[in-house]
Amino acid sequence: TLLKSHYEQFCFEIGFGIACRKLAESNRLTADLEFRGGNISDNTLWLLETEPDSFYSIVMEADDSSLTPYFELLDSDGRPLVGSILSENGRIASLDSFFVPNSQNQSLLIRTMGYYGESSGAFQIRVTPLQPEDFPLGEVVDSNLAQNQLIQFSAEAGQIATVQMRSTDFSLVPSFILLDENGDYLTEGQIFSDNRLALLSAYILPEDGIYYLRPMNATGQISGAYQLFVNLIDPLTLEALPVGEVESGSLQRDPLWKVEFDESAESVNFIRIWVRANAKNEFAPSLVLLNEAGDVVPAFNRMSNNFTTVESIYILSPEETYYLRTGGLNGELEGQYLIRLFSFSIGELMTTGEITTSTTFENEYWYFEGERGDNVTITMDGVNGFDTYLYLYDASGNQVALNDDSRGSLNSQIELRLPDGGIYYIRTAGYAEADGEYELSVLIEE
Repeated sequence: TLLKSHYEQFCFEIGFGIACRKLAESNRLTADLEFRGGNISDNTLWLLETEPDSFYSIVMEADDSSLTPYFELLDSDGRPLVGSILSENGRIASLDSFFVPNSQNQSLLIRTMGYYGESSGAFQIRVTPLQPEDFPLGEVVDSNLAQNQLIQFSAEAGQIATVQMRSTDFSLVPSFILLDENGDYLTEGQIFSDNRLALLSAYILPEDGIYYLRPMNATGQISGAYQLFVNLIDPLTLEALPVGEVESGSLQRDPLWKVEFDESAESVNFIRIWVRANAKNEFAPSLVLLNEAGDVVPAFNRMSNNFTTVESIYILSPEETYYLRTGGLNGELEGQYLIRLFSFSIGELMTTGEITTSTTFENEYWYFEGERGDNVTITMDGVNGFDTYLYLYDASGNQVALNDDSRGSLNSQIELRLPDGGIYYIRTAGYAEADGEYELSVLIEE
């Protein structure tokens, strides 16, 4: 534990005693593009002089295969500020961006160590100043991490930011973080499974001011070419998506839609939204729904037909406004599509075990009410060999349970103790989303 630093002498608590060490001249770091060599055995503390209102990044790379690197950033009194993040290969520890405010002492300390407590091991360390650059919004820009490591843009509270970073270099796994004007973390991009794309579908900005975007390589490397697209959308300019009508849209022109209801709407709306690409193989559509706070609204289910159509079902409040983000499943920015939103009602099931007969085409969803701690048994038996699937969701649309085959048959059954009181929703389905006839019952025992 670092106890204090005074006159460049640093004192540590070791066991029941205190050991003090004077900082060596060679352990003074400057923010430049040069790596400095060290060893855990004798280079554990570094002094870094910084400038106020500035961003920096720190990279510590192991030279010794026996060392898994780690470091902490400390203030001038030895209090920990933040720790490094380890790369997937375990060879690089990094702090991708930290902000030094004007109110903070500009003398900082970096304590280097082994992630697993190693007592020795060679490494290289580098501190890089990050100079924010203005970025053209609404344009696809080619760049490189060696040239552009921090961008800035101005925005107003309530504007919706969309960001896409696509790798054009096989050595780069794209990732990025969004920071506010104080350098505090807000959110980050989702890295797609092919490691070629990072995407922020939609993020509602909380305040007026400057925002910073930090492009990075998820592998910890500090190089790699990429394409970056950043756009801001004012929700007041968004067109409301009409209920029950098919609308045409473009990923480039209409990436966002507003979803709102009139005063005659019921207290809870079941909404089905589907998006279909106009041309086969042009792109695989995707959609994300946000509430007014910018949180992603959970979907009941997502179904894709030959990767040309995506469909989701939501439980929405008519008192709120929502924002629907259309896009390409692989991050496509161009393509034409059709979109439709329509509401539907669902039936209530008694909880005394009565059997209801219907089809998944006519009645896919049902609901019932229960109390916390109730023991519930939901049984779905297929008619004429129909292979059933059974899903249970809570009042917010979060999946609670599912079942495929039970009791040695193709029928389905869910048994559980309800975690909360209130409304629960049942979805009836068939194998491979086939439609068929079924018998359904719900039995609650206190």
